[in-house]
Amino acid sequence: MIYKVSKKEKAVVIMVIFMAIIIISILFYGTIYAVVILLPLGVPIYREQKRRIINKKKKELKVQFKDMLMVMSDSLKTGYSVSNALKESYKDMVSMYGRYSYICEELRIMISKIKLNVREEDIFKDFAKRTGLREAILFSRIFSVAKKTGGNMTEVIGSVTDSIVLKENVREEIEVSTTEKKTEQKIMTLIPMALILYVKMMSPDFLNIMYETNAGRIVMTICLVLYVLAFLWAQKIVEFNEEY
Repeated sequence: MIYKVSKKEKAVVIMVIFMAIIIISILFYGTIYAVVILLPLGVPIYREQKRRIINKKKKELKVQFKDMLMVMSDSLKTGYSVSNALKESYKDMVSMYGRYSYICEELRIMISKIKLNVREEDIFKDFAKRTGLREAILFSRIFSVAKKTGGNMTEVIGSVTDSIVLKENVREEIEVSTTEKKTEQKIMTLIPMALILYVKMMSPDFLNIMYETNAGRIVMTICLVLYVLAFLWAQKIVEFNEEY
């Protein structure tokens, strides 16, 4: 896979998680020293956030790939060969997403292979393998079959492109329609913390029994575990809607 989390992104995630653990320590246990015990809690959260960053990058490439196919399809309809259509799509992708975007980096690899006389079907197959995009895998398979059977490449690519574009447009509409739900999920995640903070500010001694007794600490630990599980579950639900 080509997707990587940069050092800057890792640093930001680690810093945010560490700050969150400090806040949780103070709110759930009444002391900052609980950070030492809660640090392992950051491991699954870090892995989840890292996976979400990679999925976000994969989604960006998916949109870029859709636009590349649209440009390729238009170029083929005007009489370009597949190889030349790829080269033309590179120019458009540079203007749309910038030279260092994922799709432009991939197109440079593909174009360099064309110059080495690598078969077009192998180029698309390698692209699909590197990116892991389901749309790219589908396109690669159909392109390979059409190439072997001598099908009309313009019609085949145009048909596959229309199908992928339609699916991506539907996904984007679903994402827009669930934006409000995502906002609600973020608010609901903050409400328990806000309630505890409110109680601590309004009645500082009210939670002492939860902080100073073993039974209270056990109850707060159970609440914390349920809170983290609910947070991860909510993110899974949101992510499922995005991938649909």
